[in-house]
Amino acid sequence: YLIAKQKCDALALDATFTAQYLQYHCRTSKRPRKMLASAALLRQMEKDFEESNLGYGFRLSERPDGADGKLAAAFGEIPGGRDLWLSLGTNEVVQIDETFGTNFLGMRLMLFVCCDKLGKSRPLALAFTAEHDTKSYEWILDQFNNIFSIQPAVVLTDGDPAMRAALKSRWPSSKHLLCLFHKWLNFFKHIHPWFSSHNEEWKTMKGKFWNICKQTDIKTQENIAAEWEDMVDMFVKFTAPSTSATATTSTSATSTSGAGAGDGA
Repeated sequence: YLIAKQKCDALALDATFTAQYLQYHCRTSKRPRKMLASAALLRQMEKDFEESNLGYGFRLSERPDGADGKLAAAFGEIPGGRDLWLSLGTNEVVQIDETFGTNFLGMRLMLFVCCDKLGKSRPLALAFTAEHDTKSYEWILDQFNNIFSIQPAVVLTDGDPAMRAALKSRWPSSKHLLCLFHKWLNFFKHIHPWFSSHNEEWKTMKGKFWNICKQTDIKTQENIAAEWEDMVDMFVKFTAPSTSATATTSTSATSTSGAGAGDGA
């Protein structure tokens, strides 16, 4: 850009272009650069993970001609992750959270997070994903099984149907719950329209929902069912005689124990 700008100045020409314009129109093909970057990522992963004696793996996409395609996914243990997971026993919770945005390779970052015995959020493993279908997620869960040996008793994710199908296939015995954020979106979508012109009643309804969701102490578990029925009863009384249905048709009565997207399970 500076060379082009100096040339224009020497010729007494107005430089109407910008650095961003030149970067876009003069760049080389993205495919070779991405292939080199993917190879560099794999070499770096191999070096880092093997030197630290950590489990890892990668998957290439399948092309119609049967040849290997681009990097589709990579999975790796975070230092200390396996030892921590095995020390917690068999009745544990893991949260799987994937970023919405991607890196320059077009890959999302996925994290596997648990809570240690002190209640602190601890990352177990990470994955990079370029393909976001059930087959790709099944491969990632297989990597977790191979490295960590023990499947979680409970797993929290967002509402991705591809991940839901993968969990059903690979972790059929694990209880699958939505994180609090997505449960709230579901609640708001179905319940708020009934209270759109009644702000005070909506505040009360919303308060009941959050009081239930934020009960993270196991000692309060016995109260959840009664508080849920109280919330449903308020909804039915407020909407009668418009409806006789209950709120359970739109929301789940299974508590996420306060875990939300980005929070430790």
